[in-house]
Amino acid sequence: IGLETANYQLDVLNAIPIEEQIEMLKSANLDVNPLNEFLELVEIYKLQDLNAMLEMFYEDESLIEFEDDLLIQRNKNWIPIIEKNISKTAVFIAVGAMHLPGEYGLINLLKQKGYTLTPVNIYE
Repeated sequence: IGLETANYQLDVLNAIPIEEQIEMLKSANLDVNPLNEFLELVEIYKLQDLNAMLEMFYEDESLIEFEDDLLIQRNKNWIPIIEKNISKTAVFIAVGAMHLPGEYGLINLLKQKGYTLTPVNIYE
């Protein structure tokens, strides 16, 4: 099952005015190799350094004003779906890394609901 539909994901992105999207593209640092940024994020993820992941997100100031739509509200929407499914059987849930850290990250939201979460490190 999905936590949301592809159409919902597109609606979230389309809610960002086209002018803002153009400005975000114009302000993109073209000197930075996106692959290097991705590899850096992968290394931070492997270290389970949630604070560093959050810092990396906040480095892109153009995303901050859309944090509520892109992350916070979606995380809140997913909690009832996650709870419904984990009450039935063991499940594997895959989300983007940026949905995990922070006050409104999935980890914290699930802990607030009383769940115990144990990180699993497959890289050891």
